[in-house]
Amino acid sequence: MKKGFRFASLVSTLLVLSLLITTAASAFTLYGKKLIGGVKDRTYWVDNPTYIFKDSDGTYKAINYGTYIDIAVQNWNNSVNNENKFERTTDVYFTKAKDRASATVIFTVAEYGNTGWDGKTFFFKDGVNVAGQSEAPTKDYDKVTIGINVSLTYKTEDHYKVSLAGHEFGHALGLDHFSGGPPYSLMNKYVSNAPFGPTADDVTGVQKIYSK
Repeated sequence: MKKGFRFASLVSTLLVLSLLITTAASAFTLYGKKLIGGVKDRTYWVDNPTYIFKDSDGTYKAINYGTYIDIAVQNWNNSVNNENKFERTTDVYFTKAKDRASATVIFTVAEYGNTGWDGKTFFFKDGVNVAGQSEAPTKDYDKVTIGINVSLTYKTEDHYKVSLAGHEFGHALGLDHFSGGPPYSLMNKYVSNAPFGPTADDVTGVQKIYSK
């Protein structure tokens, strides 16, 4: 994901309203592949949750990326679950894993350098990358690794760090980038003004993927 963003007469007014409604009703794009085993009662892990850096004044400071990631995952849990959790196959519910090996989704916080991306999601099946040179998975997957690039994000606002983690987590659930808007989706490729958490359209996309 990168930062940055690139709508008389009564008949005309109704036409514009119609276009707005159509856009809002389909503001999501799917990979066509999904997480094997579904998204209910799964786990995640955070590698290197605290980033320590030397500031311009010579002092060392710490940023707890783990907190932003926890908030982002909880936003998804709260958005897609209904009042009676675990009653639908589409309910998203992830908790922190006891260890890295048992986690379904692994966030890796690291200095990736000037890569051009703030976050990137990698999909695996039986330990093999199933996205190849493409960002999109070519088959259903059983493990996901999400890279969070502190080199390009440590000076960004708290809101952006949460949106970034939530955006990449949306990829882990099976959502592709959405290039439309407004309304803007958490899955917009350019999300400097992204919402804090998943929108109703993002939720609808996940429900479409995992509904029986």
